[in-house]
Amino acid sequence: MFTTSTGRLHPGWAFVISAVLSLAAFFIAAIVAGAVAGEYSLVLEVIFRSLLALLLIGVYVWLLTIADNVRDHRIAALGLPLTEGWRGQFITGCIMGLGLTVLAVLPIAIWGSASFTVHLGFRLLPRDAAVLVVLLVGAIAVFSVLFGAVHLSNPGASVWD
Repeated sequence: MFTTSTGRLHPGWAFVISAVLSLAAFFIAAIVAGAVAGEYSLVLEVIFRSLLALLLIGVYVWLLTIADNVRDHRIAALGLPLTEGWRGQFITGCIMGLGLTVLAVLPIAIWGSASFTVHLGFRLLPRDAAVLVVLLVGAIAVFSVLFGAVHLSNPGASVWD
């Protein structure tokens, strides 16, 4: 009922389990970040997004191990292989992400009332670094959805696989 003839978890059950564990990771990260950060919203964002990313990676590595019987190279199976050329792929991905961000903000800048100011100072470096961490870790969700959408054309793929 829960597994296929090859011993793997049925995709529907894998989706349900991953959704429940992802929600649990979200709430755990939110509770921990809220307890640690208090009223400091930027600290809360950094802790929450970083912890959520780590928890989600842990959940999906565990699911690969248990549900799909992946024993080796689990991080690579998540789509993060450290093979030759990974740096170039990473840089290309960052450039594409920057381009997509510009495309998303451009209509706001043209037809809206967006403004952009730069404040430089040594005291602002930790805050700027925190904002960068939040932006990088927060982009994982967007790119995960895009990754799934692109791979829908794979043979035998569906929204639930």
